[in-house]
Amino acid sequence: MGTIRLLLAISVVIAHSTPVFGQRLWGGEIAVELFFIISGFYMSLILSEKYNTPDKIVIFYKNRFLKLFPIYWTILILSISFFVIIYITFGKSDIVKNISNSLDNLNNLGIYSIYIFMSNIFLLGEDLLMFLGFNGDTIIFTKSFSDTKIPLHQFVIVPQSWTLSLEIMFYLIAPFIARKSIKLVIFLFSISVLIKLNLWITGYSNDPWSYRFILSELAFFFIGMIMYKVYKLGFYTKVIENKKLFFFGLISFILSGYFYYDFKTILDFNGIDTFKYMIYLLFVLFLPLLFVKTKSNKIDRYIGELSYPVYIVHIFSMYLISLLYSCFADNTYIVHISGSSIPFGENFALFSICLSILLSILLNKFIQKKVEKIRINNLKGND
Repeated sequence: MGTIRLLLAISVVIAHSTPVFGQRLWGGEIAVELFFIISGFYMSLILSEKYNTPDKIVIFYKNRFLKLFPIYWTILILSISFFVIIYITFGKSDIVKNISNSLDNLNNLGIYSIYIFMSNIFLLGEDLLMFLGFNGDTIIFTKSFSDTKIPLHQFVIVPQSWTLSLEIMFYLIAPFIARKSIKLVIFLFSISVLIKLNLWITGYSNDPWSYRFILSELAFFFIGMIMYKVYKLGFYTKVIENKKLFFFGLISFILSGYFYYDFKTILDFNGIDTFKYMIYLLFVLFLPLLFVKTKSNKIDRYIGELSYPVYIVHIFSMYLISLLYSCFADNTYIVHISGSSIPFGENFALFSICLSILLSILLNKFIQKKVEKIRINNLKGND
């Protein structure tokens, strides 16, 4: 499971930068929604097996907080420091032009600037900024990112952290659902799917509505929870030890990422990305086998621990790499990251991936390992 999670994080890096040797993987939207499925499976697992009594719910919330925020706050502080240094050194260069323009626009937003400030620090509600814009007079909901003069998502300092806001909202409700019957979770899943379908039918199929709206994205968390319950009910008993089936599923899933953009065009019917939903179906069915075959593998677990830091640090890494290109490379091009036009050159994505992994190793060693001891002690102290 850990290796797959890291591949999904790398897929997001590539989606935000350039192909690696001409190759892309699943893309940002699919990678994020597959992460949601995995999260649903894991939360159902730990709430059923670790935090399985009412008195442990508070410990669950504390440990989720410790899982997300120390690394996030580290990257937030590093990002702000980076922008300040670049602004002082180079002025309104391409790297910080969007940031500096955003700061200028904050004066027009009044009390909303407080909301923006708080959501950047505490994450909760940050996803809502994806749906809001300022048209010069008032704040409005936007049907797509291009609808408004000033989209509020440009004020998110760590742009990809909007997904953490959705994760947190799922964590808040997960303890009250995880140990309920599978019928209830299927019902909630169905409601969320109907919301997603209704948005699509009524014309809300563009970004940000396509995969950032919490009520429709909960379907992915819920299907992960459902698959854990299906696994625990024994539906995989006869095939769980089948190595051939496991490797077939693993290879099929990896190939789906490698050939996604080729088959996406071929299997597109009336604007519906059919191949994407085939990938979701394959992954959902394969998930319990993937969990069983990798849960005791220490190497896979370590690799998986890098996935969250890689995801949260990768845009910061891209800014650092782009700075090096702008200073030392003779031939550079332009890539757009979170509204900023920044220079890049050959192997930009590859260097960004390598730096993200390196920084993630450091983050795990100096922050997450220490935090993990606290999380373990929190759980032990409650036993």
